[in-house]
Amino acid sequence: MPMSRWVWALAALGCGEEAADSGPADEPEVILDMDWTLEPTELTFGEVALGAPATTELSLTNTGESDFSIFGFQSDTSLVAVSATTGAPVAPGESTPITADWTPLTDDNLRGTLTLLLSGSEGLISVPVEIRGTAAGPVANLSVDTEDLGSVILGCTRSATVRVANDGNAPLQVESLALDGSVGFSLDTGSEPFPWALAADEVRTFTVSFSPYDQGDILASLTLVSDDPFNPELAVQLAAQGAAGTEVRDTWDVPPGENVTGLFAVNEVVNSTYRDRFQEALPVFFETLRAAGVPFRVSFIHSQTGVVDGSELYIDETEDPEDATEIAIAMVAAAAGDNDYLLNTLELAIGQNTEWLLDDDENWETSKLNLVGINMDQEQSSGNATLYVSHYQAYKEDPADIAVHAIGGDSPGGCPGAEAFTPFSDAAAATGGVFLSICEADWTTHMETLALAFLGEGQVSFALSEVPAEWSIEVYVDGGPELTGWTYNADSNRVSFDEDAYPNEGSELRIQYYVDEECPE
Repeated sequence: MPMSRWVWALAALGCGEEAADSGPADEPEVILDMDWTLEPTELTFGEVALGAPATTELSLTNTGESDFSIFGFQSDTSLVAVSATTGAPVAPGESTPITADWTPLTDDNLRGTLTLLLSGSEGLISVPVEIRGTAAGPVANLSVDTEDLGSVILGCTRSATVRVANDGNAPLQVESLALDGSVGFSLDTGSEPFPWALAADEVRTFTVSFSPYDQGDILASLTLVSDDPFNPELAVQLAAQGAAGTEVRDTWDVPPGENVTGLFAVNEVVNSTYRDRFQEALPVFFETLRAAGVPFRVSFIHSQTGVVDGSELYIDETEDPEDATEIAIAMVAAAAGDNDYLLNTLELAIGQNTEWLLDDDENWETSKLNLVGINMDQEQSSGNATLYVSHYQAYKEDPADIAVHAIGGDSPGGCPGAEAFTPFSDAAAATGGVFLSICEADWTTHMETLALAFLGEGQVSFALSEVPAEWSIEVYVDGGPELTGWTYNADSNRVSFDEDAYPNEGSELRIQYYVDEECPE
């Protein structure tokens, strides 16, 4: 009921129980001789949830000796609907109800006054009644309803921070935040899973990012779902523009594969302390070699004489990884006692196995020769690493065809249970080989790393001329797209191929991409 309007009881005109609002009128002279009580003394709603209708009532009782009636009433707040019977006499000892309805639409508390005019035989009396209520509930609020991230170069990313706040006075539960629309936009809500519980006045932030996959205008929307009773879903409209970047096309004529050879000199630890790590990781070594599609020959030696034990002199690409692993295990099965002279063993092994290592034909003579030592003890060979490296290189026309690798105790301090394998660390550094810690609990990665080192980067992968935006990389072989079978390695900036997808010798390989620009902040 409007604040400036009165409800009048027009008893003289024979009106019914609840009179219509007939506008303001002059108030009669107030006579203070009526007796009455209100129970309770206020129209009190207590705590009411946002959006929930609530009703409260009080009873007006005639405690005097003559009749009176409710002549009219006025509320100074439009948020409350009040109803009462006007014009009807209330006899001594009788009561009449006064009812109020309120549905809180905001978290503002209710404060107001209802003024009653009571009419008796000798005039009117004005009775003020306080109206009280507390609105309780969550109010979800997003800091923006539209977010334009502007123009972003292909390969770059731009981000914006969005706030969600609980502007209410009761806990807010955020059920989800979800993106809907074009690819390129991404959402980072942090590590805490949904639902989120936000206390009153609490604020959370999250990040919206845009990395364009194409040129032109890109649109999306972000929707927040919560238990806000009036706005269970709030949306942010997202916009951005993808701008042209720098495109690169790298091309190669796929070269022929080069033969690879390898000799492992191992201590007895491959049959004792490190047996499981060694045997479980070996299949990965052979799988990786086979994936390159090039001829290889590898032997495992434990004898100080450099002689290969077992029924096979070497393992080659004709063996599947499981059979190759069994042959390698058989080659070292008789290893017993410490052979801590592995640098010397490798030199002798080259001489003992020249027939299949070097002399079979020109492809094996010019192949890359990889020499590996595996031990947990100090190396005891007389002479230093430089001397042995020079002896190894004497077997090859190109010194770059020799690489020394190792799995041993970290240099210079060793590692738990293993002494420093320093001479092999020095030899690996001098020849571009890899040195791997024997103390790693899982040698799977070690064996993959060794196999890739045997092959050399040029055998299994192709170096890109620029750093690409990874999403933009496209691979073509002889003009046709290759959607699978290849992998990009960001650390080396190279693209490598699976065994069954490696391009044939002489094929034209094209890799095109957008440059990962130095993006503006």
